[in-house]
Amino acid sequence: MESNESIAVRQIEKLVYQQNFDGAIVAIIKILKLAESRGGLKFNDESLEYDFLNEYTCLASAFTAFFANPKVLLSPDDFQALAKYKKHLLGIFELSGFGGTDHMQGAIGTQTAETKF
Repeated sequence: MESNESIAVRQIEKLVYQQNFDGAIVAIIKILKLAESRGGLKFNDESLEYDFLNEYTCLASAFTAFFANPKVLLSPDDFQALAKYKKHLLGIFELSGFGGTDHMQGAIGTQTAETKF
């Protein structure tokens, strides 16, 4: 992460896509804590032409890849932190091009003929 005052979305993406899950969960929780302390996210570029939809969508895509990966195992503390900041976590998905978390239903968990979503 670059500093306490900005959120480096590309760093989060890099950690997730390189499957550095320990680093990714630390960065994800840090983003959510920062959002909680500021009442929302503040991205690195504040110009008028800045594409916030793109930033939220990139972040939501990285979160989707993280949560959908079967190798990700959350500690009880990590799970608690995600639950604590769920308002901001869900807000990222709502403000992204996904418009919510419905796209994740088929990607998370194991679906069989007996267990349908």
